[in-house]
Amino acid sequence: MPITKPPYTEEEKQAAQEYILEGLSDGKSLRAICRENVDGPSIATVMRWLTEDKDWQEQYARARNVGDEAMFEDIQVIADSSDLDPKDRRVKIDARKWMLGKRQPKKYGESSTIRHADADGEKIEMDEVGRATRLAAIFAQIEKRREGAD
Repeated sequence: MPITKPPYTEEEKQAAQEYILEGLSDGKSLRAICRENVDGPSIATVMRWLTEDKDWQEQYARARNVGDEAMFEDIQVIADSSDLDPKDRRVKIDARKWMLGKRQPKKYGESSTIRHADADGEKIEMDEVGRATRLAAIFAQIEKRREGAD
């Protein structure tokens, strides 16, 4: 039978939550925070607290966002580090970029949107006739290239 910790008093719970928020704000994972504090709550306990307390949810989310900023800044530190082998630096940077892109895709994700703009970066406005004309010109260029390739 697994050993379970008795329920937390409100003071213990508040102290544990503050500790967790501080760790998240530093860019640490919840798993790492729970492992480094042997008297602290398990991940399951933290998840339960998140479902039970809306204010704690909001504080947790804010701490995660701050931690993501810290992780983003760590990328520059890692890139500038001469202590690491270049391959190790690349792996660490790529792992952080991937995590940030998954957590906050709008802010850190790879953009796959094609934006139509003129030479000055201004949005190009086209009506249906303009779009049809432009598409016809593009298809004509494609057909011309195919004919040249044959």
